[in-house]
Order: sequence, then C-alpha cells, then structure tokens
Amino acid sequence: MEDDILNRIVEVESNIEEMIRTESKKAEEQLEKVKIDTKNQVVAEEARLKESLEKSLKDAKLSAEEKIFVALNKARSKADKIEKISNEVLKNILLKHITKILPEK
Repeated sequence: MEDDILNRIVEVESNIEEMIRTESKKAEEQLEKVKIDTKNQVVAEEARLKESLEKSLKDAKLSAEEKIFVALNKARSKADKIEKISNEVLKNILLKHITKILPEK
C-alpha cells in the first residue's frame, strides 16, 4: 500500500512537472509572439511617420515655392511700374524729398 501511495505521488509530481514545462513553453511562445508583434508594429509606425514627414516636407516645399512665386511676381510688377516712370517725374520726386532733408538757408 505504501508503494502504491509513493507511486501515485511520484506520478502526480511527474504530471505537475510536465504541466509546468508545457505552460513554461507556452509562455515563452506567447512572449516571442508578443515581441514579434510589437516589433512589427514599431516598424509599421516608423514607416507611417517617415511617410508623413516626407509628405509634410513636400507640402512645405510647395507652399514655400508658391510664396516665392507670388513675391517674385509682385516684385517684377513693381519693377515694371518703376521702369515706366519718366526721368523727369523721378527728378521731381527726388527734389521734393531732398528739399525736406537739406537745411534751409
């Protein structure tokens, strides 16, 4: 009877050890799966952020180019208007301002 009880105890211990090994292996597999899933999520998020950054830079560049284009057109327009002013008109404008600067006699 004692041998029977001891055999059952050894059998139960063996079963418990096997269950522990099985659960430990499952836990390691789940951990590895979580690591892989997390790594994939990080890679996907990095790709999304890189794409977003590239789009933002492209949009900013286009916006800057548009602003430069508008500014250059305004400057050209003003330069064209100034070129059309006659020397006589420019001379009168200059004299008007010079008289304000020069001391009176």
